[in-house]
Amino acid sequence: MRLLAGLLALFLTGCASTYQPEGLSGGFSDIQLDKNVFQVSYQGNAYTRTPRLEEMALLRAADLTVSHGFRYFIVLSGQAGGQMTSLFAPSLPLATPGMQAAVPSGEASGAQGMTMLVVSFAQRPDFPALIYDATLLCQSLGAKFEAKCGRPPVR
Repeated sequence: MRLLAGLLALFLTGCASTYQPEGLSGGFSDIQLDKNVFQVSYQGNAYTRTPRLEEMALLRAADLTVSHGFRYFIVLSGQAGGQMTSLFAPSLPLATPGMQAAVPSGEASGAQGMTMLVVSFAQRPDFPALIYDATLLCQSLGAKFEAKCGRPPVR
């Protein structure tokens, strides 16, 4: 009985989305909106739990940041499981009044997705926001998900 439970847990873990372009089993997609602005989406499947979804979306944001020659990024807005999570950032220099900076978060059941608006920077910005070091995320999350990160974009 324990063997069956162990095999079932291994099977379900193996079914979670992997770091890959979006396909039938989930994955990432992105749109470059400006030189340093990206919309990053990560679609999971029924076996992808929210923390993994968040980490995969952050890994994709870090991958895009590094591959475009930047080092740091912030998440301006994020949506997961149909739910927006944000932090007000009134002093953000490139923000219009009322713009929000976000920490990706959310709960969903079944197949789920996350979309983030990301701004990348070559130098660490000097304003109050949650600033991610893309090279560090590429190393830590890349190792966790066995993904190579920071390749130059294909044009």
